[in-house]
Amino acid sequence: MLIDNRKLGEQGETVALNFLLTKGYTLIDRNYRAMRCEIDLIMKAPNNEIVFVEVKARTNQRYILGRQAVNKSKQLNIIKAAEHFVSENNCYDAFMRFDVIEVDMPSKTVVHIENAFVR
Repeated sequence: MLIDNRKLGEQGETVALNFLLTKGYTLIDRNYRAMRCEIDLIMKAPNNEIVFVEVKARTNQRYILGRQAVNKSKQLNIIKAAEHFVSENNCYDAFMRFDVIEVDMPSKTVVHIENAFVR
Protein backbone atom coordinates (compact mmCIF):
# COMPACT_ATOMS: atom_id res chain seq x y z
CA MET A 1 0.00 0.00 0.00
CA LEU A 2 1.38 3.40 -0.97
CA ILE A 3 1.76 6.02 1.71
CA ASP A 4 0.43 9.51 0.94
CA ASN A 5 2.91 12.39 0.79
CA ARG A 6 1.61 14.18 3.88
CA LYS A 7 1.90 11.07 6.04
CA LEU A 8 5.31 10.30 4.56
CA GLY A 9 6.44 13.84 5.42
CA GLU A 10 5.15 13.58 9.00
CA GLN A 11 6.89 10.24 9.50
CA GLY A 12 10.12 11.59 8.01
CA GLU A 13 9.98 14.62 10.29
CA THR A 14 9.53 12.37 13.32
CA VAL A 15 12.54 10.26 12.32
CA ALA A 16 14.61 13.43 11.75
CA LEU A 17 13.47 14.95 15.05
CA ASN A 18 14.40 11.83 17.00
CA PHE A 19 17.78 11.73 15.24
CA LEU A 20 18.52 15.34 16.22
CA LEU A 21 17.33 14.83 19.81
CA THR A 22 19.81 11.96 20.20
CA LYS A 23 22.54 14.35 19.00
CA GLY A 24 21.75 16.83 21.78
CA TYR A 25 19.52 19.22 19.86
CA THR A 26 16.43 20.75 21.49
CA LEU A 27 13.14 21.27 19.66
CA ILE A 28 12.03 24.90 19.41
CA ASP A 29 9.17 24.47 16.93
CA ARG A 30 7.77 22.01 14.41
CA ASN A 31 5.95 22.92 11.20
CA TYR A 32 6.45 26.63 11.81
CA ARG A 33 4.39 28.64 9.34
CA ALA A 34 4.90 32.26 8.35
CA MET A 35 4.39 34.29 5.20
CA ARG A 36 2.92 31.28 3.32
CA CYS A 37 6.09 29.33 4.02
CA GLU A 38 6.84 26.46 6.36
CA ILE A 39 9.90 25.26 8.23
CA ASP A 40 9.73 21.58 9.17
CA LEU A 41 11.85 21.79 12.33
CA ILE A 42 13.43 24.63 14.25
CA MET A 43 16.04 23.29 16.63
CA LYS A 44 18.61 24.60 19.08
CA ALA A 45 21.95 22.91 18.46
CA PRO A 46 24.27 21.87 21.30
CA ASN A 47 26.41 24.93 20.43
CA ASN A 48 23.29 27.17 20.83
CA GLU A 49 22.87 27.86 17.10
CA ILE A 50 19.31 28.08 15.86
CA VAL A 51 18.95 25.48 13.13
CA PHE A 52 16.19 25.66 10.52
CA VAL A 53 15.72 22.15 9.15
CA GLU A 54 14.06 21.05 5.93
CA VAL A 55 13.25 17.34 6.02
CA LYS A 56 12.93 15.32 2.84
CA ALA A 57 11.62 11.79 3.24
CA ARG A 58 11.84 9.39 0.32
CA THR A 59 10.58 5.88 -0.26
CA ASN A 60 12.60 5.59 -3.45
CA GLN A 61 15.98 7.23 -4.16
CA ARG A 62 15.98 6.33 -7.86
CA TYR A 63 14.93 9.69 -9.21
CA ILE A 64 16.06 12.57 -7.04
CA LEU A 65 17.81 12.98 -3.72
CA GLY A 66 16.02 14.92 -1.01
CA ARG A 67 18.66 17.66 -1.05
CA GLN A 68 18.05 18.17 -4.77
CA ALA A 69 14.38 18.90 -4.04
CA VAL A 70 15.41 21.89 -1.92
CA ASN A 71 15.83 24.17 -4.91
CA LYS A 72 16.54 27.91 -4.84
CA SER A 73 12.84 28.79 -4.63
CA LYS A 74 12.33 26.46 -1.66
CA GLN A 75 15.46 27.86 0.00
CA LEU A 76 14.18 31.44 -0.38
CA ASN A 77 10.85 30.46 1.19
CA ILE A 78 12.60 28.84 4.15
CA ILE A 79 14.83 31.89 4.57
CA LYS A 80 11.80 34.20 4.48
CA ALA A 81 10.05 32.16 7.18
CA ALA A 82 13.28 32.02 9.24
CA GLU A 83 13.63 35.80 9.08
CA HIS A 84 10.04 36.11 10.30
CA PHE A 85 10.80 33.69 13.17
CA VAL A 86 13.88 35.72 14.16
CA SER A 87 11.87 38.94 14.14
CA GLU A 88 8.92 37.42 16.00
CA ASN A 89 11.18 35.97 18.70
CA ASN A 90 13.65 38.86 18.90
CA CYS A 91 16.66 36.61 18.44
CA TYR A 92 18.61 38.79 16.01
CA ASP A 93 21.94 38.07 17.71
CA ALA A 94 21.63 34.29 17.48
CA PHE A 95 23.86 32.33 15.17
CA MET A 96 21.75 30.32 12.76
CA ARG A 97 22.09 27.88 9.93
CA PHE A 98 19.98 26.01 7.40
CA ASP A 99 20.21 22.22 7.30
CA VAL A 100 18.60 19.54 5.17
CA ILE A 101 17.87 16.08 6.49
CA GLU A 102 17.19 13.24 4.08
CA VAL A 103 15.28 10.27 5.45
CA ASP A 104 15.07 7.00 3.56
CA MET A 105 11.80 5.64 4.88
CA PRO A 106 12.14 1.94 4.23
CA SER A 107 15.38 1.79 6.23
CA LYS A 108 14.88 5.00 8.30
CA THR A 109 18.44 5.95 7.32
CA VAL A 110 19.21 9.62 8.00
CA VAL A 111 21.63 11.87 6.12
CA HIS A 112 22.14 15.21 7.90
CA ILE A 113 23.53 17.99 5.72
CA GLU A 114 24.61 20.89 7.91
CA ASN A 115 24.80 24.35 6.33
CA ALA A 116 23.03 22.99 3.25
CA PHE A 117 22.43 26.54 2.05
CA VAL A 118 23.01 30.10 3.21
CA ARG A 119 20.95 33.26 3.11
